Amino acid sequence: MAEDGDCTPTDEVRDLAPKVDYHSNPMVDLPLLMVQLTRFSCGRLCVGVAISHTLADGLAAIQFIKSWAKLARGDRLEDKDLPFLDRTVLNSSELPMAPRFEHTELKEFRTLYGPHTMSEKMKETSVTLLRLTKEQVEKLKKKANEDGLSSES
Repeated sequence: MAEDGDCTPTDEVRDLAPKVDYHSNPMVDLPLLMVQLTRFSCGRLCVGVAISHTLADGLAAIQFIKSWAKLARGDRLEDKDLPFLDRTVLNSSELPMAPRFEHTELKEFRTLYGPHTMSEKMKETSVTLLRLTKEQVEKLKKKANEDGLSSES
């Protein structure tokens, strides 16, 4: 990290994560999960993961990676580690009643930038690396608890 606290990732850091070409492919053709293994000359490894937000939110992505790490270590997964895969709960024919409010999440899909047009797809995206010390994480957890938010780690 630069002395002035600049956490902008270098090209070397960017090379540790899988690259997704958002400009050349329609969104429906993009991979949902990409994994890249980098071996260093010292013998250490870096596992870079890119997960589509349409597949999992941040919490689900972390849970997936934790479960994957447990399996890689040879540990048994407990019930809390397993995803809930019973899709029958989503069967619309079994709804007890009609929706009582407008579900905005079911409206037309839009990208982060607005309509899914070619000019929007050509906009540059960026990555930012945020480094937090253990003390900063603990301070954030404490603040979340004070505000009544979850502080799962």
